[in-house]
Amino acid sequence: MRQERVRSRVRSRQVRMGLAVVAVALIAAPVAVFAKGQPATVEICHVNGASDIIHGRSNPDNLWAFGQVIEVPETAVAGHEGHGDSADFRGPDHPGWANLEFVAESEGLTIWKHADCFVAAAG
Repeated sequence: MRQERVRSRVRSRQVRMGLAVVAVALIAAPVAVFAKGQPATVEICHVNGASDIIHGRSNPDNLWAFGQVIEVPETAVAGHEGHGDSADFRGPDHPGWANLEFVAESEGLTIWKHADCFVAAAG
C-alpha cells in the first residue's frame, strides 16, 4: 500500500511537471512570435466610394474624395494606392475640410457620415 502511495505521488508530480512545461510553452509561443516583430503599418485614407467626388471651391479642377483612415501593412500600400486610397491625406482639422463641406452642401453632394479624411482624387 505504501508503494502505491509513493507511485501515485510520483505520477502526480510527473503530471504536474508536464502541465507546467505545456503552460510555459503556451505562454512563450506568442512571445516568440512577437519578438520576431510585427510588420510595419501605415495609415492611409481608404476611399470607399460612399462620398461624391467634390471639386475645390477656389480651383474647380482640384477634385477631392472622402474616406476613412485605416492601418495597413507597408506591403499593401501600393495596392491601396492603385484604387484611389492614399497615405497622403488630410483630416477634419484641415481648413480644406470645411470648404469641401460647404461645396458639398451647396451642390447637394454627399459626404460619407463616417469620413475622417480626404485625399486628392484622380480626374
